[in-house]
Amino acid sequence: MFKSLFRDRYFLLLASLVLFIKLFSLNQAWVEQYYTFGFYPIISNTLRTLFGWIPFSIGDLVYIAAFIWLVLKTWKFLMLIKRRKAREYLSWMLFRKYLKLVLLIYIIFTLFWGLNYYRQGIEKQLGLKLETYSVDDLYSLTSVLQQRLNSYAEKIDSVQRLQYNRNNLLFTKGEESFKIAQQQYPFLLYSASSVKPSIFTPVGHWFGFTGYYNPFSAEAQIKTSIPVFLKPFVLTHEIAHQLGYAKENEASFVAYLTCKVSIDINLFILFILKCTGMLFLNVRWQVIQHSFKTC
Repeated sequence: MFKSLFRDRYFLLLASLVLFIKLFSLNQAWVEQYYTFGFYPIISNTLRTLFGWIPFSIGDLVYIAAFIWLVLKTWKFLMLIKRRKAREYLSWMLFRKYLKLVLLIYIIFTLFWGLNYYRQGIEKQLGLKLETYSVDDLYSLTSVLQQRLNSYAEKIDSVQRLQYNRNNLLFTKGEESFKIAQQQYPFLLYSASSVKPSIFTPVGHWFGFTGYYNPFSAEAQIKTSIPVFLKPFVLTHEIAHQLGYAKENEASFVAYLTCKVSIDINLFILFILKCTGMLFLNVRWQVIQHSFKTC
């Protein structure tokens, strides 16, 4: 059986590509230079140009089609089990077919976006030195953010901020913020905008997402029913993913840099409000962990 697998030229090609990608990903400098700022912008900008003008998410439709296909295949298999024909269906040919499908999906995902997980990232670009932090540090940062929120509170109009419930305005504000941020951080160049409401918004509360990036269509999706104070963070976070910041902490930091330089004070204040809430949860979790360790 394995001999026939290694005679399959298509499988050997896919396996060779996977091996090459894994070896290439071991060198962060190569990934940063040749992929993140080489191949990736080409494929990402192309996809955003192709699909960005369409008002609905093409990537969501792809996910729906994939889900329907999976349900149909599962139903077919269950029917075969019921008829006691599953053994005939589960053949070596079928295994080889789906093995190649998995390899192909992995290659597309990795080439279209996934290699960004292995880049040097924002730390290298800004010359930052990452250091460990304590619970006290989190308390201090939370206090600083609280003070900033209090100082900015008089400058924000609670009615005016409701304008961010209008998707077109929200998306435009996010794109404008990245254009401003680019002047200070050239690596945040963002063009061919492709940010859309998620088709899955009505059921999003069941899955717990606020936004996500689709690497197969380069679209950023936002759950539009989330509270307004979350929207600037989610929007700029997902655009950061489009720019190749795959890790969640890096995408959040890019979102901070973008909102910080925005000329719209509402955008920055809403972002700080979101960050303060996240830090409170982080502090509580760190305290709980510390309590268990000391017990």
